[in-house]
Amino acid sequence: FNKGTAYSAKGNADIAQEYFLQALKSENKDVQKKAFYNLGNMYSRSGDVAKAADAYMNALKIDPNYQNARNNLENLMKEQKQDDKKDQNKNDKQNEKDQKENDKNKENNKDGKNPNQNSAAGELSQEQIDEILKDYQNMPVKKMKSKDENGVQVLEKDW
Repeated sequence: FNKGTAYSAKGNADIAQEYFLQALKSENKDVQKKAFYNLGNMYSRSGDVAKAADAYMNALKIDPNYQNARNNLENLMKEQKQDDKKDQNKNDKQNEKDQKENDKNKENNKDGKNPNQNSAAGELSQEQIDEILKDYQNMPVKKMKSKDENGVQVLEKDW
């Protein structure tokens, strides 16, 4: 356990984890609960919330009054709830945006036709034509150099 603590303090998480796992085999319940607690801290720092929570729970199974493990587990749960709430708010905003887009599309397509679809084979909608013209207006004019019939170099525009 002490070697695990030392390696953890040095930042060698992999080696520390091995020693903490070995400490779990100890017959001393105090060493076991502290090893679980330290493993929980390591998992929490690495972002593995499930393993961290499991390790803190195991420490609390050994000693239900182990306040450090209880506090860290509570903090972990609070952070998880906040993250879930942020994700839910993000999803709600995206759903609201999607719904507004759908409503807008329905309003624009009351006759049931999609303006981006061709009404007949080979025909473009007015919206598609406007979009193509807009794209052409933004394109730079290509200038090419060539020679006329007398061999003089001239500049012509490639329309």
